[in-house]
Amino acid sequence: MGGQAAVTEVLLTVFIMAALAVSFMLLPKTIQEMIKMLSLASAEVVARDLAGLISVSGTAPGRIYINYDPPGDVRYDVWIEGRVVNVKAGEKPEVGSAKIWVEFDATLEDVTRFSLTKSEADEYFLEGH
Repeated sequence: MGGQAAVTEVLLTVFIMAALAVSFMLLPKTIQEMIKMLSLASAEVVARDLAGLISVSGTAPGRIYINYDPPGDVRYDVWIEGRVVNVKAGEKPEVGSAKIWVEFDATLEDVTRFSLTKSEADEYFLEGH
C-alpha cells in the first residue's frame, strides 16, 4: 500500500505543477486584457470618444446616426453643456471631460450604450440604452 500512495502523490504533484505552469503562461495575457478593457471603459476615454463622434457628426452634411458601445458593462452618467462632454463611469468619483465643436446640451444617467442622431436641421439627440 505504501507504493500506491507514493504514485498518487507523484501524479498529484505533477498535475499541480502542470496546472501552475499553464496558469503562469495564461496569467499575463489575462491581466493585459483586463487592463485594456478597464482603460477603454474609463470615463476619460468615453468622454473623448463621445466628443469626437459629436464633433465629427457636426461636419457631416444631412442626417447622421451613430451608435457607440464602450467595452465592458460599466454604467455611465453623461452631461453635455457649454461645449464640454462630461462622463462619470460607475461608482468612481473621477469625471472625464472633452471639448466638442458644436452647440449641444444633453444629460444621460446610468447608461451603457449611446446613440447619437443629427437631423438635417443640425439638431442633435443623444440617447442612452
